[in-house]
Amino acid sequence: MENQDICVDCNQQDCGCEVDCCSGGQKRFWLWLAVAIILGAIVVVAILRDRLVNNQQWSVNIVGQGKISVKPDLAKVTVGIETAKTFNAAEAYKTASEAMVKITQAIKAVGIVDQDLQTADYSLNPVYQYDNGQNNLSGYQALQTVTVTVRDLSKMSSLIEKVTSAGANRINNVMFTVEDMDEFKNEARLKAVADAKSKSAEYAKVVGVRLGDITGWWENFIQVPYQAYNYPYGGEKGGIGGGGGAAGVSNPVPYGPMDVVVEMNLTYQIK
Repeated sequence: MENQDICVDCNQQDCGCEVDCCSGGQKRFWLWLAVAIILGAIVVVAILRDRLVNNQQWSVNIVGQGKISVKPDLAKVTVGIETAKTFNAAEAYKTASEAMVKITQAIKAVGIVDQDLQTADYSLNPVYQYDNGQNNLSGYQALQTVTVTVRDLSKMSSLIEKVTSAGANRINNVMFTVEDMDEFKNEARLKAVADAKSKSAEYAKVVGVRLGDITGWWENFIQVPYQAYNYPYGGEKGGIGGGGGAAGVSNPVPYGPMDVVVEMNLTYQIK
């Protein structure tokens, strides 16, 4: 009992206690200090993370554009046959199929290989006629077309002439492009980056800020293919059973340069 009474006051020297009665207070002190340090570290990390992730107020986006004018070296065109209306579905299908055999032979006669032919449309549809408030079946029409890749543009006129002589009455979606687009895209991309950097220096000077490192970028590729018009020879009355196409007419398909455009968006730090 004596020793316990004496040890109540831990400020006394040589109290004679068998245990250090002051150790409990020291442990609590160090525990609270560790908790405070950990909480402080969490707050600092949260602030840094917010500035790194949500730092739009410290950055600016500059868009540059690069444009290259190139001469097309490739064309795609869709050719085929749409039959006149017949009363029998099998007849419409047979007529279209026989016509496509001749059209395909005409295509290959120009020098087009099988790898440059792709089926575009292959359909057989009923035709209805509205009469006395009702739609009545009046016949059938078949449509068969192929997309032709023309690698020698000097053959375009000859191709159109030969397929129409063979019975084609649908020539659609004439499009000119280039086969190796990557080379021109890269050239336009470099011009776009240079344009964005030039703008960034000019804008920073006008606004009165200093720009830091580039922290990000993205690009937008804009290709403007040269699209020619369609050639619907004969319509419902043309082609097989309707008077044929434009045999013997040599009409060069016009085409000019096409633009390859790339936009680059550069994100700069604001110091």
